[in-house]
Amino acid sequence: MVIDAALFQNPLVLAAILIIGGVILARLIRVVLGRVLQSGNLFAHKDAKMVGSLVELVIWLSILILVLRVFNINVGDIVFEKLLAVVPNLIIFLLIMLIGYIAIAIAIKLLEGFVKKVLLQDRFEEFGINKSLFSSIFMILQLFLVLVLLNAALLYSGFSLSFIDVIVNTIIVVFIVGLFGVIIFAFHKHWSNLLLAPVVRKKGIKPGTIIKIDNFVGEVASVTEKGVHIHLDDGFDFFIPNQEVIGKKVGIQRVHTNLSSFENLLTNFVAQKKSYCGPASASMILSFFGLEFSQEVIAQKAQTKVPGGNEPEEIIKAVHELTKGEVLSKLVPYTHVKNLRDELKNWLGEGALLMLWYKKPILFPDATTGHYVVGIGVNENDIIVLDPSSETGGVYTVNYNLMEGAMGKTDKERGYIIFAVKGSSAYWLLSKRITYTDANMYKSLSKGAEKHLRRLWRKHALIKDIISEHVSSKIEEPKVTPIWKPNTTKGKNPETGEEPA
Repeated sequence: MVIDAALFQNPLVLAAILIIGGVILARLIRVVLGRVLQSGNLFAHKDAKMVGSLVELVIWLSILILVLRVFNINVGDIVFEKLLAVVPNLIIFLLIMLIGYIAIAIAIKLLEGFVKKVLLQDRFEEFGINKSLFSSIFMILQLFLVLVLLNAALLYSGFSLSFIDVIVNTIIVVFIVGLFGVIIFAFHKHWSNLLLAPVVRKKGIKPGTIIKIDNFVGEVASVTEKGVHIHLDDGFDFFIPNQEVIGKKVGIQRVHTNLSSFENLLTNFVAQKKSYCGPASASMILSFFGLEFSQEVIAQKAQTKVPGGNEPEEIIKAVHELTKGEVLSKLVPYTHVKNLRDELKNWLGEGALLMLWYKKPILFPDATTGHYVVGIGVNENDIIVLDPSSETGGVYTVNYNLMEGAMGKTDKERGYIIFAVKGSSAYWLLSKRITYTDANMYKSLSKGAEKHLRRLWRKHALIKDIISEHVSSKIEEPKVTPIWKPNTTKGKNPETGEEPA
């Protein structure tokens, strides 16, 4: 049988021969090489098999290149030309990736350092984010930014492929959703405590109150967005998150001022002696707190002058010493009074009682001295007053504008004194030196204290018209509305009929 030589000049025949021969040759070399490597103990069976497969692939690649040459296709030229066309865009891609990665690394380092130094990593540990998780968050953030950079670099350098865009964008979306989930999981207790903080406050849990939770009894030191901080009676501190407070039975020790009925006012009323309006008012206040001290005892401790009475500081010092610190008191001068009605209403709501110090002739034209009375309530625009004077005394209401004006007119400016018994929120406020109702009056006040203060009181503009025209027309008449008047003349000046201050 004679084979025509021209047959071998046919590219298809030659290509088929090369492929068939290449397959046989590659398989033969792989088998032989594998046995040689195993027999010489040069490689293990698994490694020898892998080397044989690699050689087979190299032979296959060489055969395919020869087949392409049969068809006058130069693989080297094609690859070289393609590389030349791709190199500029490839360089741009690499430069964008390099510059972007450096910028991302710098930004992540600065951000991590800022959070650690300024925001304090220890605060994150309160939410269950430890140091390893803290570092992992920044590593994941860096990876996310690199993915965004990769997508941008591919688009800008012209290598944008639809399937690559889909993959990168999918990873970005998954990352964002996952990061959002991690944040919610990591901070879920914090969000829960934050949302429940107003509910805890509405339960009556305030700084200074005595509460019982489980078997713990102590004084509330603070109520924050995280939880309730309690000073226990045994000297330890106890913190309970807001979400746990809601789920527990909480006992609150109420501080009563014994003002629940009109009869109590009559029982606690003290008719002052001459110049004893300050000690008599203090005696009534302490009686409402459940502490019995006569006006004579208080006057002796305060060194009351007859005539002349007392300065507020003398009464404050006497009450503090007699009660051994169980009652705190503080003068709010007229210059620091922003809205007397709202201030009294809020102090009374915090468990305090007020001693109002004013110029008596403003309310009672026949009088000539200063005077102390007890502020026991607020009814719309009127202040409910318990007056120890035997002449003008008893229980009456007076417009808060008039009372406020009486504190600041004529000979000197006066004000009001806050009295708070231990266990009340007012006591806690005074112990923290939070006295004035306007945070702007403090030279230095922490953000937490300022926030607490603004939550207790609303700011009001100063009142321009102290006494209206309608009241001015009756200036010679007493500007009070009597509710009850004692039937006594004890302490009255026999010559003038006036009760000295």
